[in-house]
Amino acid sequence: SRKASSTSMLIIPLPNRNKVIDPFFGLERTSKILDRLTDPWGRPYDPTDMQLTLLNSRARNQIWLMGRRAGKSTTAAIKAILTLLKPRKLIWVVAPTYALAEKIFRVIYDISVRCLSYMIEGKPRYSKDEMSIHFKTGSRLLCYTAKNLTNLVGDSIDLLITDESGDMPNMAIELMAPALTDINPMTGRAKGQFIAVGTPRTHNWYKEYYDLGKQEYVEETTEEMLRR
Repeated sequence: SRKASSTSMLIIPLPNRNKVIDPFFGLERTSKILDRLTDPWGRPYDPTDMQLTLLNSRARNQIWLMGRRAGKSTTAAIKAILTLLKPRKLIWVVAPTYALAEKIFRVIYDISVRCLSYMIEGKPRYSKDEMSIHFKTGSRLLCYTAKNLTNLVGDSIDLLITDESGDMPNMAIELMAPALTDINPMTGRAKGQFIAVGTPRTHNWYKEYYDLGKQEYVEETTEEMLRR
């Protein structure tokens, strides 16, 4: 199969993927976790083929260019929850405003409270000024706004999700980039994963990343993924 580099950004449907497989949990345990989860309307979570592809992708940098009602907030929320269930992970959700960051956080909060309340450490913070949730795994998710650039510097991030990414200023991405490049001592590779959700509006970093992603793609079967 033809495999893209770790900077691949374009996501396309892949064959033979009818299950979500998180490499940390493995196929069986990932399935058990997802069987406990519901969508924002309380129905059993049943991802579409495209959502399966997104959840299975291991590309470090991903552009999720999707239209309305495509399930991007729910898919990003499931990705975040799977990360929260791993030990000592840090997830950031960043958007141009707190109101926009709340779109994804609300889904994460609702699913976590409804389906995984026994995993929540303390009381989640959910207000117009602060949104965060901590799991008993030692992992935490924090929300930030690109309006306050001083908050976007510092911590080593395991998963960064930006929403309405086409409206995010270039400077915000430049400030967060170093936090995604810390080296995992077990693999010798940068550990942070970046998921940018939205629609290109101007020729900025988001459009450039999308154009770059179109030059590369990943093809691999479920069986190949399990062997890695």
